[in-house]
Amino acid sequence: MSARLCALGIWLLLIAAVSCAADVPGEKGGKKPSEKPIATPSQKPSVLSDKPSPPVACEGESCKAPVPALAVPAVAKPSTAADPKSISADAAYEELRQSREEAILAELNKPIELDVVDLPLDDVLDILRLKWRIQIVCDTDPASSAIMQQNPTISLKVNGISGRSALDLILEPHGLGWDVRHEVLWIGSRDRVGKQIEMRAYDVTDLVVLSGSKTDNLRSLDDVITFAVEPSAWGPRGGAGAVEEITVADKELIVVTQSRAVHAEIAKLLAELRRVRGASAATPAAAGPPRK
Repeated sequence: MSARLCALGIWLLLIAAVSCAADVPGEKGGKKPSEKPIATPSQKPSVLSDKPSPPVACEGESCKAPVPALAVPAVAKPSTAADPKSISADAAYEELRQSREEAILAELNKPIELDVVDLPLDDVLDILRLKWRIQIVCDTDPASSAIMQQNPTISLKVNGISGRSALDLILEPHGLGWDVRHEVLWIGSRDRVGKQIEMRAYDVTDLVVLSGSKTDNLRSLDDVITFAVEPSAWGPRGGAGAVEEITVADKELIVVTQSRAVHAEIAKLLAELRRVRGASAATPAAAGPPRK
């Protein structure tokens, strides 16, 4: 009996020891003690709640939140100076346009062979398009359109003359003319074509430095041009043409604003003046009577 009581006492002591071990913090299988957050001076303890936090009441300037500045886009002021890129692009276009138009004129200077009999003007222009491989555009003003709608028949047989001469022979009898502008061969009424003017500069240094004042010689050359080439086409006589004299880097130039046809006549006149000057310079002075 006593032995059973001793065994029961030992069993109760073991149960008590196990329950005490479970209450020791940090032991395996035991529960850790709850830790409360320590509030620091700069941090308040957080309290978990399902209710939203009430707004914080404050006073003074410290409660005003900074308002972000609005980003106002900068408005570019209109520049009065010309854009260098734009100037460069314009200069490149003018150079390209001029080269293409000069190529058309060079093609018209070449000899041509043409033989057409009672062929409508439209068909003749198609033949020329293929021969020259250039674009031909007809004006749409009323006078030009009226002639083109009639589509007059053309009969012409030529060989070895320049293309521009052949074009004149085709167009002039029907009141039409031609010009090279906008990089195409342009055809319209003669009155319309005559009003299309362009500016060209001519180097006439060799023609005005022969003797006397350069300025006087330039003015004299201007007078020769305006009186000898289409007098009615110049400003003082009611025309649209004009001529100015300028000096650039020791070069004496005349700047002429005129139609293509008048420019062609001016070029012929200057070439003739140079021919005469060269012939006179090459001719030796006449020998005088022998001295005794």
